Amino acid sequence: LAIRRDLFERAQQFWGDEHRDTATYLNSLARLLYESGKFAESRVTYEQVVALQRRLMGAEHSDTAISLEGLGRVHCLMGANAEAVVVLRKAVQIFEVTVGPNDPDTATAMNELGCALQAAGDYAEAIGYFERALAIGRMMLNGEDDRNTAVILGNLASTHEALQEFAVARDMYKLCLNTLEWECGPDHPDMAWALHNLGSLQHATYDFAGAKESFEQSLAILVQKKGEWDLETASCR
Repeated sequence: LAIRRDLFERAQQFWGDEHRDTATYLNSLARLLYESGKFAESRVTYEQVVALQRRLMGAEHSDTAISLEGLGRVHCLMGANAEAVVVLRKAVQIFEVTVGPNDPDTATAMNELGCALQAAGDYAEAIGYFERALAIGRMMLNGEDDRNTAVILGNLASTHEALQEFAVARDMYKLCLNTLEWECGPDHPDMAWALHNLGSLQHATYDFAGAKESFEQSLAILVQKKGEWDLETASCR
């Protein structure tokens, strides 16, 4: 993080405050702040990037959309769901025009918007965006499997679960698991996340034997990959 701050400051000194490359470094800093758990600082930094890119590139530029997507992700994580929906909806609109409605960047933004809508309780619209993102991903892959497709499947499954459409959700969780296993292997950390989600659904629908098996598989992966005393491992015990 200190290195990324230093790079941004050097970019400011070399190019000045009002330069596209400076904005690029500032966006990278905002993303790293998010990944480091410094969400409030990340949000402020993303807001600065969006304002800068609107001045430099225009409000409808794909660079602006990328930063809006990051800002929306932070808003959603901090519980500001209404704000997240607004900025992510704008990001999707920009991507649809600049890179096209069937581009992977558009699909990624649609998935983020779906997550924000789900968090806001608008499940029907969330499902629509998840399904559109999933269709783009499958089209780009020509029917092949992919980790990003699995993530969207997991999000779509959790929305159906929230609507108590348990049979649909269960099938999607299993498809998510199959995709992850194919792409990442049976012991990948993402498998633990997917198994835990399936286990939670099985427990909620009184399939206690199935839930026990899913939770045990999830825990075994976490112990192997993260260790006995990791916080994520502890949360799944």
